[in-house]
Amino acid sequence: MGLAYGTLMKDELKVMVKDFFGWAAGYIANNVTQISMLPKWLRMDVAHTGVGLAKRLLDINYLITKKYTPKRWEDEFKGVAKGSGISQKTWRRINLIPELLKASCSIGGWWGPATESGQLIQLRALDWEEHAPISKFPTITVYHPSEAGSVPFANIAWAGFFGSLTGYSSAKIGVSERLRGGDASTMTRFGKPWTYALRDVLQFSKTIDDALNNLK
Repeated sequence: MGLAYGTLMKDELKVMVKDFFGWAAGYIANNVTQISMLPKWLRMDVAHTGVGLAKRLLDINYLITKKYTPKRWEDEFKGVAKGSGISQKTWRRINLIPELLKASCSIGGWWGPATESGQLIQLRALDWEEHAPISKFPTITVYHPSEAGSVPFANIAWAGFFGSLTGYSSAKIGVSERLRGGDASTMTRFGKPWTYALRDVLQFSKTIDDALNNLK
């Protein structure tokens, strides 16, 4: 999985990647000092260095989440790399930016008397960082996975971004994300990256109970 995507989107992906890490270094520098779980010396280094250290930080994030990440994710990055000519490591790093920074966006839900039909309307605005190079290429990708237990689903994101911030499946399950508040000491960086977890909910959930159990 990923080969057709990389082949079809090759031109857009090359434009996006060309500017991405320069932007990411600045973005991480502006935000990393707030990541209290990282050692202070590392936060200060990232804030004063640049692209090289930003990549190192993303690679560390990969190492601490690797054992929780299903192999199919690396296989997909490998397929995209083969189709686009852009390395597998590059796609891994780009897709771990939200995991590193715990990205936040706008989310809304309306139902009952708040909607004309009385049915649920779900909104998640992709306004996490409108100046990022990925924002040049908003993309809806419809997946028909052959892996056992899968259902077709749509991932609503940007070219080169494979985790889910928002999406909808043929099982009529939607996902959206917003920043979780509360005590940072109760959070951990050891586990499946959250955008991967949300996309796996779409791919492998046939009921709301499935979705909740997959998240747990």
